[in-house]
Amino acid sequence: MDFVEITISHQRDYFKIYDLILKKKKLNVTLVLRKSFLEPIDVLILTGFFIHQLALDNRTKLIAINNATEDYIQAIGLVDFCKGNYTGTNTIGTISKYTAMPIERLARERMPEYISATQQYFQNFFLGKDLGMLNVVLAELLNNAYDHAHSDLGAYVFCQYYPNIGAIKISVADFGIGIPHSVNNYRLTKKEKELSQIDSVKWAVKENMTTKSIPQNMGKGLDLLNTFMKSSGNRWQLYSDDVLLRGGSPSNRYEENPIAHFKGTIAQISIQVESLQDKAEENDFDW
Repeated sequence: MDFVEITISHQRDYFKIYDLILKKKKLNVTLVLRKSFLEPIDVLILTGFFIHQLALDNRTKLIAINNATEDYIQAIGLVDFCKGNYTGTNTIGTISKYTAMPIERLARERMPEYISATQQYFQNFFLGKDLGMLNVVLAELLNNAYDHAHSDLGAYVFCQYYPNIGAIKISVADFGIGIPHSVNNYRLTKKEKELSQIDSVKWAVKENMTTKSIPQNMGKGLDLLNTFMKSSGNRWQLYSDDVLLRGGSPSNRYEENPIAHFKGTIAQISIQVESLQDKAEENDFDW
């Protein structure tokens, strides 16, 4: 079987990837990556595509035009991670060259360990900052993705600290049914009116709105995340089906998703370290 070439130069070009995921074609692909900088959201989109290809026994060649991008992909272990995770859950070792946590495929039993390790890892860079809220927000993001994705490809998380801008970026992605479908499927069981895609995402962000609530998920994941990002002056994005939510202060903006044929949901938060509270001083008492 011959290789079909796909070129990714801009974020909107990812529609070519999602088009193949939706069609589930037996197709070998040469992926030419012309983007000169990859954020966590880019890393997870590529991760999902590689795992999709492996699950269909398709071959994929990755060509990064920019040498720095090629070095980055190798350093974070993207390809090696995908090879070990398309049928189950595995992890790769630490990333020594970049201030990033390894890509992780979500598994219920590993979530507490991953969240704790992430907080401890980033705490090394900010000894005087309180990262407790990072712990809570990450927990809600992971639980939401795990509970609602309904994806054969699984759900994934990738985090990185960017010293040059003083920010931590966290992205969580799944390739499932998407928030609009999940919300309207739930409303159908309640015999309630179907909502538009944008109104479905607005519904999901409202306080106490959830289609599923279990002990690990308080049903306030998106609301809690949205409230934290606004109150701290930080920003976040949520891509789901045809909707792009740009969240943060002073208000949320709902737009058409620039990536056509998008499947599933990806959230990415950017936390400016200076916006975090200082850790309370610990006093030693001799009782």
